[in-house]
Amino acid sequence: GRVKFEKEDYPESLVAMFKAHDLAKELDDKFWIGMSARGIADVYNNRYNTGDGVHYSEIELENLRLADRQPYINYAMLDLANTYCNNRDYEKTYEICRQLTDSANKYSDTYLYTTVR
Repeated sequence: GRVKFEKEDYPESLVAMFKAHDLAKELDDKFWIGMSARGIADVYNNRYNTGDGVHYSEIELENLRLADRQPYINYAMLDLANTYCNNRDYEKTYEICRQLTDSANKYSDTYLYTTVR
């Protein structure tokens, strides 16, 4: 799915991402549910379908939190903030960015810090 995404073959990318997402849900693998949702959200956001992008970014964050995997959680939050911003929901964007600034400091993640600021 990611290869198809990088080649801008978005329909085929979505097909592959949804297959991965369905399989991860069948296996109840929270990490891969989150990662496949990230890929789906990336396609939707790239194609200006921000409503569906928000939905899958929320699924991404929820499942990566359940998997308790850092730094994936922080970057899922960043994905969600970007998606909210693209969807013009600036209050939610600001709130997540405030939380991410704290997380970037806590984990000494300079890339995350500079991206959020």
